[in-house]
Amino acid sequence: METGYQLTRQDLVYIALIGAGVGLLLGLIPLIIAIRKGKTRLGILAAVISAALGAGSPLLSLVVVAIFLWLILRKGSAPASTDAAAPSDTSQPE
Repeated sequence: METGYQLTRQDLVYIALIGAGVGLLLGLIPLIIAIRKGKTRLGILAAVISAALGAGSPLLSLVVVAIFLWLILRKGSAPASTDAAAPSDTSQPE
């Protein structure tokens, strides 16, 4: 008497869809923070990748969320100012 249960293709599709939904919900966290920080592209990318990898494993979504939160919240390097870098020649011949 066998009591085991075999997963059908339909079961696997449902599991993948549930995982993608969890990934999308987790991806909303960096999306909201990115919109507030003015880095919308990173937020959208985080949500899409998180949902796609969530279909395989929701744990992968957590990794994606952590990486993108770090990318969004890190302090960006200040752009090099061309005015301060180039010496100005204010002496003009008379």
